[in-house]
Amino acid sequence: METLSPEVIEDLRHGRAPRERKVAVCGTGGAHIPPAERVEILAVLTHDQDELIANRAGEALLACSPEFFVESVKRENAVPALFAYAGKPLQTMPR
Repeated sequence: METLSPEVIEDLRHGRAPRERKVAVCGTGGAHIPPAERVEILAVLTHDQDELIANRAGEALLACSPEFFVESVKRENAVPALFAYAGKPLQTMPR
């Protein structure tokens, strides 16, 4: 199992990672990222230009525990995409 470097995590948090890394984060294994960080990254990826990545990220977020959202939002440097996602009314969220 590969541990991701802080640089790779930062690239993911800002949507700059290669497609393969983005797909890995959206998978069930979560690319070995702590859950709160993964929620944040998935929120960013829901805005990805690649429709496949955006859809997978949205689906993966639906399976994440609410506690991880709370933990993510409390992070000192949480990305704006997380707040945008968390602020959506439930009826507009994908099912």
